[in-house]
Amino acid sequence: MKFKKMTAFVAMLLVLTLVTVIPAAAATEDFVTDGGFETWTAGDNLIGSGSYWAKRSQCTAVVTNAEKRSGSNGVLMTPIASTSSGGVEGIATSTKVGITQADDEWYLLEAYLKPASQTPDANLKGKMGVRYKNGLLLQSADFSLSTTDWTRATYVFQANSSNFDATQGYRPVIGIRQDGTFDGDNSAVYIDDVSLTVVQAARLDTPAGSETITIPASGSVTESYTTTVYNEFDETKVSQSRVTWSLQEAKEGVSIDAQSGVLTVSSTATAGTVNIIASQDGVSSQALSVIVNYVPDGGFETWTSGDNLYATESIWAKRSQSTAFVTNAEKRNGNNSVLMTPIASTTSGGVEGISMKTKVEINSADDDWYILNAYVKPASQTPDENLKGKIGIRCKDGGLLLQSPDFELNSDSWTRAHL
Repeated sequence: MKFKKMTAFVAMLLVLTLVTVIPAAAATEDFVTDGGFETWTAGDNLIGSGSYWAKRSQCTAVVTNAEKRSGSNGVLMTPIASTSSGGVEGIATSTKVGITQADDEWYLLEAYLKPASQTPDANLKGKMGVRYKNGLLLQSADFSLSTTDWTRATYVFQANSSNFDATQGYRPVIGIRQDGTFDGDNSAVYIDDVSLTVVQAARLDTPAGSETITIPASGSVTESYTTTVYNEFDETKVSQSRVTWSLQEAKEGVSIDAQSGVLTVSSTATAGTVNIIASQDGVSSQALSVIVNYVPDGGFETWTSGDNLYATESIWAKRSQSTAFVTNAEKRNGNNSVLMTPIASTTSGGVEGISMKTKVEINSADDDWYILNAYVKPASQTPDENLKGKIGIRCKDGGLLLQSPDFELNSDSWTRAHL
């Protein structure tokens, strides 16, 4: 039978198994001492000689138990009009906090604020930051304040060589946008639960790297994997160097370096799937499923679009009559797949397509079970109505073919074929 419109894309690629593993959250150090003001007594002046707290610009700050977000106390900060504008008017630590080096770590300054008046000044905005070298200020954008609830304020900064000074360190500042017009009760705010901590991971990308690895005949092979870490604001302003790597389940002959993400597959490994997970701060990525494979480069990633898959030096040959070219125009994963186009032959019932020239590294009749996976998709949106997929294994000098039944192909998506 002569088939028309039988061209198909072929990609021997892995299936991604998505699994979320969430270990216990990591504990974090708070660099602000008593940011909830629990060691104070209502009515105490927060700003005074010997106090942990000082004023930034002109203001008063009194401990109160009349309004607090948590615990027993909060602080009522009332600005006194100054001639300056654009900075932060409020409370600041009087001494540097315990960040002792330019470690390129990211830090989160956090506080909760609430206007003291139900009808605050129309221009009132919150603002926060950290003072560093020579009185300079790393500061947040202005932020709006709710009159009915506490507003969570955050500012993320990196401790690096451009802003760190061992003598002056960092001093958190929390309050309102400095403006000469703010004065008195209509500009006063309550402050509570001030903290400064290392930014924590909120999510990690699924690991990236090779999705198929060929088991070597001897020795071992390695592949490197990477991920990107995001903070709670979905930004990459969080350490990318605390990632740890693991396999979801142990597999003989396969290991991953916990610090570098380098996967090692030795000749003692058996074919199958390993699931790679990246973790940081008690949060884990979805797992990347990597096929440990007897088929070298079944995703055709070492080829260039336009290459003839049947070239003399290739490990691939044609089975029956066909052409096969590498393409990047259609692929299931990675960069490439193969476009196989049959040429009508007089035989029927077998497999027409691509075939490995040499045997895979299964070296004994070990009574084990093996699975051949491939993904196939018609190249035409209106393929021949009789077009079916088929895969198999040639064995015993190529004279025998272990083959799958015919299987249906979906013109809109990739069909997984297995034997």
